[in-house]
Amino acid sequence: MTIQFDPRAPVELDAPVTHGDHFVGRVDAFSRERAGEAVLRLVTEKGFRVGAEVVAPDGRKAALVVGGVAPQPSDPRAGAGLFLAVHAPEDRSITGGLVRVKEKDGAGGSAPLARLADGFRLGELVRYEVDGVLVLAVRAELDYGAEPYELAVLAPAERAEAGPPLARDPFMAERWITARCATAGEASLGREARRLLSGARDGVEVGAALCVEGRLVGRIEHSGPWSASARLAGDPGFRVQAAAALAGDAAPRALGELVSLGRDGDGALLFLWRNALDAPAGADAPVIAVELFTAPGERSVPAGLALGKCALPLVRGTHVLRVEQPADGRALSRVRVWRAALARAEGEEMP
Repeated sequence: MTIQFDPRAPVELDAPVTHGDHFVGRVDAFSRERAGEAVLRLVTEKGFRVGAEVVAPDGRKAALVVGGVAPQPSDPRAGAGLFLAVHAPEDRSITGGLVRVKEKDGAGGSAPLARLADGFRLGELVRYEVDGVLVLAVRAELDYGAEPYELAVLAPAERAEAGPPLARDPFMAERWITARCATAGEASLGREARRLLSGARDGVEVGAALCVEGRLVGRIEHSGPWSASARLAGDPGFRVQAAAALAGDAAPRALGELVSLGRDGDGALLFLWRNALDAPAGADAPVIAVELFTAPGERSVPAGLALGKCALPLVRGTHVLRVEQPADGRALSRVRVWRAALARAEGEEMP
């Protein structure tokens, strides 16, 4: 996962990263090409370790280490979702309770940065069976593939003050490149692609959003010096992070990744979607009508571009969404391409 931040912020390697009350991971590396960008290492990654403490319902406490993904339960009645692996539990008789980060000196990330994450939530301790073996794991409270699109990088109070979130305004004129469309980029049946007469020398990057009247219609697939090829939203395999405003939610809900299956006979977009979230409080229908738009979290796609309207299922599982989108990139002669990187300000340095 890549994050963007104010290049002047004192972000350090191994700094803990959080989303609300939840621990997400640590800063793993800085971009060599772009100021204000860093790669995160998530708690779900193999080999990741963070010190933690569980508090059982009866008040007992025990230390443990959390990191990586645990296998799914053999019995589906144990529940679906993401389970974080538990290592070296201090007391195996404790099989339930809230798990929070609690680092020991010298453990996890670089001290004293690691201790800044103490108290942030990891999830609920559970025990279940996998192929006849009892396993302790932490049932995650976040969908790490969808939810943590706005993050906080922790730093000692004496070194950094909280500041406003880094904004990427999709309405800034300098954020967009106007490009002319040449011909269809892929002649295969069922494919949707376009060739653009703008390329890397114009600032066109791989993955960049294509927009028409505030709506996402495609993304750049390849970018040469003078031209580029783009996949349109109806091209099977096209991917984008999406969000929707649901009644009962205080903020737009990140849905995660949508994968295009093409179009139906009426020209509507079909997207494959895995719902790992519970229905919002007060929802009284299994399906609701929503407007989908792009979610934050992707460097090459700004948040807030409209995708279209659909009937959104609220039950967990894998669904096919039928999205009606007025803007269709197949017949356009011009599109706007998102410029993820602006010219660096004078005096701006890499972290």
